[in-house]
Amino acid sequence: MERPLETVAEIGAGTGHGTAVLLGLGAPVTCVEPDARMAAVLRARHPSVTVVVAPFERWVPPPSGVSLLGCAMAWHWLDPATRAQRAFDAIAPGGTLAVFGHRYAYADPAHEAAIDAAFRSVRDDGVQLRPDA
Repeated sequence: MERPLETVAEIGAGTGHGTAVLLGLGAPVTCVEPDARMAAVLRARHPSVTVVVAPFERWVPPPSGVSLLGCAMAWHWLDPATRAQRAFDAIAPGGTLAVFGHRYAYADPAHEAAIDAAFRSVRDDGVQLRPDA
């Protein structure tokens, strides 16, 4: 059984382009954005979100964590020594980290081939082309 999505937080939300995707999930969204000017644009663009003006490293997540922690195009700005642990600590048990809008390399060539095959098996509209790919 799938766990319901109760809370979403976005780190490095900027002016809200990725926020639009997360709002489509139907859960309340909190955006963490360190730049006050970008946060002002974000608030105007998406008045339903809660905006916290702070860097991710200073943001205090809810005690029970968030169902989904998203990051679109800002993951590389976070401290690589602490970002994974901070993300883990912010996510509720059974929750998800969704980093999107980036291109990554993989240390394991077999893993990279499997991920590439999965992406090639889905059309632009999200329909799977071949279940065995």
